[in-house]
Amino acid sequence: MPTKKINNHIYDKKIREYEQQIINFIVESGKNKRRFDIESHVLAYFLLREGQWLTQDNIRELSLTFYKKESKKGVSKGSISKILNMYERYRVLKKRKVANKKNAFEYSMTEPYNQLIFSTIEYGLEEIEKYISFFRIKLISLEDIKPKIKEEEFLKVILIERVQELIDFFIFHKNLFENNLGTTKEKKETIVKSVEINKIQTKKSVSHIESDIIKFILDCPLFVIEETKYVPIMAYFFTRKRLTQEKIKKLTGFSAGMVSEGTNYLIKKRYIKLEKVRGVRKRFYELSSIAYYNYLRFYRRFKSISKLYRKLNELNNELERKKEELKNIYGYTNIKERVKQFLNTMPLVEKLIVLFRDAKEKFREE
Repeated sequence: MPTKKINNHIYDKKIREYEQQIINFIVESGKNKRRFDIESHVLAYFLLREGQWLTQDNIRELSLTFYKKESKKGVSKGSISKILNMYERYRVLKKRKVANKKNAFEYSMTEPYNQLIFSTIEYGLEEIEKYISFFRIKLISLEDIKPKIKEEEFLKVILIERVQELIDFFIFHKNLFENNLGTTKEKKETIVKSVEINKIQTKKSVSHIESDIIKFILDCPLFVIEETKYVPIMAYFFTRKRLTQEKIKKLTGFSAGMVSEGTNYLIKKRYIKLEKVRGVRKRFYELSSIAYYNYLRFYRRFKSISKLYRKLNELNNELERKKEELKNIYGYTNIKERVKQFLNTMPLVEKLIVLFRDAKEKFREE
């Protein structure tokens, strides 16, 4: 039997070597879902201690053991607090007061990992309902505006087209998950109530509505790309569709060098395309399909995650080979069980790869 250590969140040093490998797997798997590795790091500590309760001090201590980036070691208490609040909001973590301590809390996962995956998907679908409502309200607002200048009229036309495209993408994405992953919640039709419209809709200009949409895109976890510094550039392709480097520079406030780097990166990733017009010296860049762009990213991301599972499988085999040597060391049983749980999600990853590949091809044709 493993040595029993009550309320001890730090595993034996030998097991910590394996824990670091699993943390690396979780961080790499989550790179396109979260903006910073630090968030996946904190989540990893909970995933590897399923059923345990951890305080902010516990997380801080674990981060001093496992998190180091450049010259920084460990995660600050302020960052830990924000991350814990975020995961509580996402229903990944729950919290309770620490007995006999004022304003002290401890946190644990809301559900076992295998159940949490589907609960997270259902939470995501609820969020998509809100996204659809947000854009339907923006669409109605845009249609009500009567621009006074030609430039604003042109922006209104392209924004209406792109907002409708975003609504269609979210509806398709929601149906894709509901129809293929067997989510348990009943389907609900999103209804934009007039009271909601009256509350949110103001006499904003077309450019102000675009600013609201840009802020939404920057904050939305669905739209995060690997190089987050280029997200503002990508955001304006969502609203404008077709841009020159000069226009991107004006809209984002980025330097000419940063814009050039960003557009080159986005072309290399095949997120946008370069179009040269005969007789015109300017270069035009275009994001033709919002849905195709997103499903291309999702497909690539999950393909890379599937490759990571090979390393995880090798680790699992090593833990099995060394079972007699490690089984009585504190943390071995927990780590071994978690690795098995992660490996059991491989069929879901493979299914998502197929879904995203097919969706990508559907929107490529369109």
